[in-house]
Amino acid sequence: MKHYLLAPALILSAASFAQAEVSFYGRANISYQNTSREIGSNSDQWELNSNASRIGVKGSIPVDDTNITAIFQAEYEVAFDDGESATDQTFKQRNTFAGLTGSWGTIIAGQVDTDTKNIRREVDLFNDLALGDIKNFISGENRVKNTIRYSTPSLLNHLSGSIAVVPGENSSTDQDGPADGSTLSLRYDGDNFVVAYAHDDEINGKNIDRAIAHVDFMSIGIGLLIQTAEISRPVANNEEEEEAGLLSLKYHATDKLDLKVQTGHTEIDLFNSEKELDQIAIGIDYRISKSLMAYGYSAQITSKTDTNSTLKDQTTGIGMELRF
Repeated sequence: MKHYLLAPALILSAASFAQAEVSFYGRANISYQNTSREIGSNSDQWELNSNASRIGVKGSIPVDDTNITAIFQAEYEVAFDDGESATDQTFKQRNTFAGLTGSWGTIIAGQVDTDTKNIRREVDLFNDLALGDIKNFISGENRVKNTIRYSTPSLLNHLSGSIAVVPGENSSTDQDGPADGSTLSLRYDGDNFVVAYAHDDEINGKNIDRAIAHVDFMSIGIGLLIQTAEISRPVANNEEEEEAGLLSLKYHATDKLDLKVQTGHTEIDLFNSEKELDQIAIGIDYRISKSLMAYGYSAQITSKTDTNSTLKDQTTGIGMELRF
């Protein structure tokens, strides 16, 4: 009898799978570089880096008799260099979620990048690279668990937005209770430019306002980011305010060759001290094919304090990125 009851369920599962569009994807970004560090540690060594390489599976399944589609994604960071991530795991979870989408917009739940992080895509030219990624000198690059996010459809072919809530179930508590977080964003896409704004409230202990603008002019792309941040629940001797900015330029020299430069500055006011972080990065990208790119870059982060202490982290290397 159990076999007869199981058979219809298997048939329904097979039918649903037949309607599903599922794809496997990934990115292998491997670089060989010399890195000298003074900030936080003292070292000078050659490194083989995996640069947030990843694999994942994503898909969509139409919901019968509706205009709604169920969507899902499971993505994991993999270390092609030594087989282990910084947490000594073979796989480290990245953006992983499930949700629904339709003409009314998209709602997802899971672990995802905040839209404050997402809007930097157009302006951060050295994302994922050691000392090149803006996370080295600007806060707000958060991937948050337990996120529920609604994203609007494109309105008037230009305007879109999102709002997300992050229950504080994994947050530490104080007299005010657990820190429930939220993020909202607005974006306008023009013909040759994009502007966007995002706000984090109680995300990883900070409130952040970030705005970006990017414009394409002939063969040149210009990106700008400005940001303010502060600790969301400051207590005695634990106050922090941040002001940051970034400017990036990309020159599309040929169909295969891009030249790029990026510079950024952050000022951090602590309870009884001040700190400045500066970034400069230059690079060259050469697209061998649609899936394969070779690149070279050099980046430097400089840390200055009000005690006139100056420390530098520097790196120069070459690499390749394979997308599949």
